[in-house]
Amino acid sequence: MTLNAVGETVFEKPSFRNSITTKRCLLGINGFYEWHDLNKVKYPYFIHTKSNEIFSLGCIYESWVDKTTGETRNTFSILTTPANPLMEQIHNLKKRMPLILSKEDEKKWIEPNLTPDQIKELIRVCL
Repeated sequence: MTLNAVGETVFEKPSFRNSITTKRCLLGINGFYEWHDLNKVKYPYFIHTKSNEIFSLGCIYESWVDKTTGETRNTFSILTTPANPLMEQIHNLKKRMPLILSKEDEKKWIEPNLTPDQIKELIRVCL
């Protein structure tokens, strides 16, 4: 039940370590919001490509049973990386950004038999 998974620790956290090796997925988007803090006031910035084309974020998913209702919940988390120089200026408090995958890396990300080292190579800052 967490929105983001920190890429640098995703293999260590109990809530993510199974999903990162076996349940990777893509989230296709045309942009996302990040918040810029200026004098303790937050301003939204819509981040998108120049051509407004769809791109993919690296995610993980899980199905779990809600112990109070017995309902099966299908959830996902977006992986994050340290911010690149542009995103550091925008997301200036936490200095993080979502894992943006290149078209080439999209196919790699969802390959089921990647080793942990191969997965870690994909979790990098998009410039």
